[in-house]
Amino acid sequence: LGLTAIPLFGWTVARFGHSSAPFLATSFLSVLWLTFNLVTSEWALYLLYLFSGWHRQFFFSTFFTFVATEFPIEVFGKLAGLTNLSAGLMSFTQTPLLELVLNSFHGDFVLPIAFQLTMASLLFAASAIVAVGGVAGCRRRSMSVEEATSEVGPNVGGGDGGNNAQVERAVAVGEVLVELDEDRELGETSTRQAALQNSS
Repeated sequence: LGLTAIPLFGWTVARFGHSSAPFLATSFLSVLWLTFNLVTSEWALYLLYLFSGWHRQFFFSTFFTFVATEFPIEVFGKLAGLTNLSAGLMSFTQTPLLELVLNSFHGDFVLPIAFQLTMASLLFAASAIVAVGGVAGCRRRSMSVEEATSEVGPNVGGGDGGNNAQVERAVAVGEVLVELDEDRELGETSTRQAALQNSS
C-alpha cells in the first residue's frame, strides 16, 4: 500500500509546490496514524496499516525533496547520510523507552501515544499556518502581476514622459514571471528526484 503514496506525493508537489504542502500532508498522516493507534477495535488495524505505509513514504519523500531543493546539490549526499546516521543512532533509544513504558506505565501506551499525537498536531498546525501564508502570498503576488501588466500594457510606447517608468514596471513584471516559472520547475524537479530516491 505504500507504493500508492508515491504518485500521490508527486501530485501533491506538482499541484501545491514543495515548500509547505509535503510537510502539511506528512504531519496530517502522522496525526491520523497516531489517532487510530488509540483505537482498540480490530477494524482500526486496517487503517493503521494503510496510514503507516502512506506516512512512511511521505516522510522520506518530503525529507529528500527538502534537502534537494533547499541545499546545493553538491552536499545532498552528505546531508542525507548525516540525517540517516542521526536517525539510526536515535533508534537505540527505543529499547529504554519500551522498558520505561513497561515498568513505569505498566505496559499502557496511551500516554506516550498521546504525547506523540500532541506533538504531531502542533506540527500540523504550524505547517497549516505556513501553507496558508504561502497561498496568500502567491495570490497577492499574482494580483500584483495582473495589476502591473494592466498598467503597462496600454501605456508602453505611448509617450516620452512616462516611458522610463513604464519600462521599469515591465521589467519588474518579467522578473516576477520568471520567478514563478522557476518555482514551477523546482517543483517538477523535486518530484522527479523524490521518485528516483524512492525507487532506489
